[in-house]
Amino acid sequence: MGVSSAPVTVMKRFVLVVLLSHIPISDIVFLDDIRLISVAGDGFLRLWNSVEGIQLDSFDVSSQLQELCGVGFDGSHKTFLASRLIRVGCVALLGIQSHNCILSVRISKDLHAFERANGAIVASGVVCPGGERFIDCCVINHKAPRSFEVVCFTEPISRLISWIVTYNNDSSLIWSQANELDVLPSEWKIKNVQFPRIQMLTDMSKSFMD
Repeated sequence: MGVSSAPVTVMKRFVLVVLLSHIPISDIVFLDDIRLISVAGDGFLRLWNSVEGIQLDSFDVSSQLQELCGVGFDGSHKTFLASRLIRVGCVALLGIQSHNCILSVRISKDLHAFERANGAIVASGVVCPGGERFIDCCVINHKAPRSFEVVCFTEPISRLISWIVTYNNDSSLIWSQANELDVLPSEWKIKNVQFPRIQMLTDMSKSFMD
């Protein structure tokens, strides 16, 4: 019985990116069979041609963090830790545990670069409300090319918080007001089959929801 070579191919691509970046990578997400995005400990999102090992584009998120959280990242005074990277259509979603926030970044339609408007990369985000700590997040209800819902688990209260992110053809990224959940929506129980990671987050918050 034959053994698939896909895991080996993925590992070769991953090692190639690590060697070229010289920076510890915390997460990666493939955009297609060739291109991937990585996030590293230096606070950069990088878009790669993983077959050729060529960096196509990069985004230093420090200025966005300064604007969003009031605390940037210069490599010495503040640790940067992004614990979750998700691709949703032409959007990269980054859960940043060190800054207790979630950042969204537009990707060009041809997947060759990060989307720019007036020379700046299109990005926006939210900070976990009430001084809560970001633990993890997932995406549900993606309605391409219009919107998706981000569900976040925070501590120490162990609550679930959700936002609707709207993205249109004008390169905008708009986050709704936070919806702090006191009870688990009944429709989410149905969606657990379609979105298995929501089950993990609801299990983590079970003591609070119960």
